Amino acid sequence: MKDTFNMGYDLLQAGFDFEAISKRNNHNVELLNGIAEDFVKAARQKAGINCDKEAILYRFYEAVPLLSIAAPILILYVTSEKALEIKFINRSNPLFSNLFVEDLAKA
Repeated sequence: MKDTFNMGYDLLQAGFDFEAISKRNNHNVELLNGIAEDFVKAARQKAGINCDKEAILYRFYEAVPLLSIAAPILILYVTSEKALEIKFINRSNPLFSNLFVEDLAKA
């Protein structure tokens, strides 16, 4: 089992509706639900860390008001103690290029 696991999602490319952040938008809700499901599955398979999808969704709804089109990349981190962290970055952030390095995904 790994101590931490992270994944990044490009919300802009995924079709997130940034203009509807202040409203409950079914498309955005479905998109975030799919991301949570994907992350739970990947964390379990790749890192042996079990996450609670509902806890992730709760954190999404807390974090979404901070989201802007200027930083559309969502990064989720989870530790083996199940501590969850969410960050929003843009493509110029050095973390962005590291999200897609396979060795980091395995580390």
